[in-house]
Formats: sequence, structure tokens, C-alpha cells
Amino acid sequence: MSNEDLPIRLTREGELAVLTLCRPDQKNAVTPEWISTLQTHADTLHRDGQARVVLLQAEGPMFCVGADLKSMAEHLDDLPAYIDSLIRQAHEAILRLLTLPVPVIGLLSGTAAGGGASLALACDMLVAARSARLVLAYAKLGTTPDLGLSHALIERVGPHRALQLFLLADGIAMDEALRLGLIQELADDDEAPAAARRMAARLATLPSVAAKALFMKGRHEQLALRLNAERASFQICARTDAFRERVLSFSKGRRG
Repeated sequence: MSNEDLPIRLTREGELAVLTLCRPDQKNAVTPEWISTLQTHADTLHRDGQARVVLLQAEGPMFCVGADLKSMAEHLDDLPAYIDSLIRQAHEAILRLLTLPVPVIGLLSGTAAGGGASLALACDMLVAARSARLVLAYAKLGTTPDLGLSHALIERVGPHRALQLFLLADGIAMDEALRLGLIQELADDDEAPAAARRMAARLATLPSVAAKALFMKGRHEQLALRLNAERASFQICARTDAFRERVLSFSKGRRG
């Protein structure tokens, strides 16, 4: 399968490596193919000695809708096992991406929901378009987060505020995200891509690789432990009738 046929495209612009979520017709949903592609690209970038910065971006109005709930609804008979396999592989892929020695910049445009919000907040730095939106979504689905969302929120705002945001925030607008320290730069929609590339160009001239190694020392081990805890917690929720009912309800709402 060519790079153009994959749900995530990897391209190079000099010292900048660009990962683009490119299935806007599927709202860039997290699927087994999506996870496998992310893992493959992350492995490629670990072997790349030329890239100094990675930019993660998305095509379409939805940055990433999170898990493909329609696929979950098709696995109701073995839902906990299906979800556990999906999360385990997704966590391996996200950990591989975040342990890259170079900074990962996220360009958030449109809506990032559920696992999409987790992915955006997992980036080392995040540039957001003014109309973008973070929708944590997990609580309404009847579950706890995955893909490191709890780790990202606790690091940025502390455990109590993280818990409040997770349980009570229907959505987070970018002005509020900037105030909370969830994003590093806010730009008008048409200026956001250029702003992200300016940040990437600046990082390429700085000792960013050495700085990331120093500042993130020990963090990745903590993240791995948190990912294991998220997976175990999600499994408990996945076995409940409430979760199954909400998967069915949400999947019907997303069709089309």
C-alpha cells in the first residue's frame, strides 16, 4: 500500500517530518489500520537521523473523532477483548511516537474528540486554530480515558482540575485552552498552519533534541505506567451494560 493510501501520511520538508491524518471522510477515526500506520511511521522516524522536528496535523474539519464506535458496535459479543486489543496496540503506537528524540508539534484545527483530544494533548507543543475545539467525550461514553489523556491533563493543570475538566467540560474552546496551558500558541484559522511551521523552523535551530532528552528524562517511564493504568480502567468500564448501550447509541448517531 502506498503512502497516499494510508490513513496517516508521512512526508518530509527538509528537517521537518510531517504526519498528516488524511481520512477526513472518516473523521480521521482511530481504527486498527490507523494504529498500525502510526506505529509504522513512528518506527520510521526513530530510524531517521535527519529530521529535527515532527509536525502532526490533520485534513478536514475533524482533527480526529477518536475511536471508530461503529466498529465497536459490530463487536458487542466480544467488546472487552476487542477494546483491550485496540487500546494495547494504540498505546504502543502513541508511546513510540512520543519517545521520539525530536520535538513533536501538534497543529490542532477543527475538533479533536475522545482519543483525538488525547492525541493532540500528547504532543510536546500544540498550536491551535482559533475555531478548534477539544471535546474529551469519554465520560459521556461511560468510560475513563486512554491514549495518555489523564497523564497530559494532570501534567498541565494538576489532578483536581484535570478531574473536573474530564467529568464536567463539554468542550474546551481555544481561548480557555491557552489560559489553562493546554496549547502553546493560538492563531487565526488561516494563520495556524504557518504559525506551526514557524515554531518548527525555530525549534530546528535550537538545541531541541538535547533539551527534550533532559526535560523528559523519566517522563516516558511515567507515561508508560499511566497508559497501563488507563487500559486497566477502560477495561472495567468496557464490561458494563451502560458502556455497551452508549456505544450503540453513539455509533448510530455518527453514521453517515
